Amino acid sequence: MSLRPLVIALLTTLLPACAARPPAAPVAPAVPTIAAAWVAEHMPGEEIDSVAAWRADAGSVLVLATAKVGQRVVLLDADDGRRIGEIGGAPGDGVHFGAPNGIAVAGDLAFVVERDGRRVQVLDLRSRVSLGAFGEGVLRRPFGLWVLAHGPGHFQVYVTDSYDASARVAGEGVEGRVKRFAVRIARGVLDAELETAFGGTEGEGGLHWVESIWGDPVHNRLLVADEHPEYRDIKVYDLGGRYTGQTLGQGLFVGEPEGIALVECAGGSGYWLVSDQHRERQSFRVFDRRTLGEVGIFRSDDARMVDGIWFQREGTGQFPEGVMYSQHDDLSVVAFDWRSIREALHLPDGC
Repeated sequence: MSLRPLVIALLTTLLPACAARPPAAPVAPAVPTIAAAWVAEHMPGEEIDSVAAWRADAGSVLVLATAKVGQRVVLLDADDGRRIGEIGGAPGDGVHFGAPNGIAVAGDLAFVVERDGRRVQVLDLRSRVSLGAFGEGVLRRPFGLWVLAHGPGHFQVYVTDSYDASARVAGEGVEGRVKRFAVRIARGVLDAELETAFGGTEGEGGLHWVESIWGDPVHNRLLVADEHPEYRDIKVYDLGGRYTGQTLGQGLFVGEPEGIALVECAGGSGYWLVSDQHRERQSFRVFDRRTLGEVGIFRSDDARMVDGIWFQREGTGQFPEGVMYSQHDDLSVVAFDWRSIREALHLPDGC
């Protein structure tokens, strides 16, 4: 056989095999790693869970961190993370908590969920005294909350209640994974009543393991993180408690969807920040405020197993464009300059 027929025969055999070979899988873009602007000194034994920020005056911002085992709210300097005090946790100080978990700040008030106390306690941050609590007899195992202010002294407070439905005790608590309370505070007197409860475990939009919750009045949305391993997504309700049919991050989360924070920009634009809680692969996912589509993801060597996060839009001396505060591994609090996040994810300037 001559050489030419042999070559033709070999090509005839090999070409179909080459044509059938699947194309190479696309290379996933690298996830940027961002260094924290500061990491607060570790607080072993406190079991830090959630964070919030409070602007005391034009030049002073404090970070508040709940400590479930320490039974207190720890106060940190917002610009450098120095521990400067606490509320509760000491005999005789007049403020007592039952495993403080979620926290939110509205004006000069801090709303603190007590997981084991089965209530929400309200603190006057200027005087550092308790104005009272609400939710007793309604909440069964509360974790997180979001506060919507309606003018001085008037609030709607949404509280997640991740109780075990199979262990219900007759006459105890109210059904529904989310409870909304109307809260009024006048002359230091607290009054609250349950407005509605929603979010059962069955059907479309069912909620199972819930903790973090946050709302967006501009777009009439309430985001509720479902940590159950069969779901691992964020259900989108409206502020009236109706499921919208939308979910956020379905199929994206490696770990549990945890802390939620909203970055509000002009004209109803902005971003949702969500902790993808994991010990080895902790990340923070960023979603478009309007479309709810994912626009980026970042990691940090300074944060893992992140429960609560808080975004402080009004800049401080250290963070003129805003800052994200994050709990870290039950031990500490870290701060991420918004400029670092924006630049790493190539987001537009300004917000």
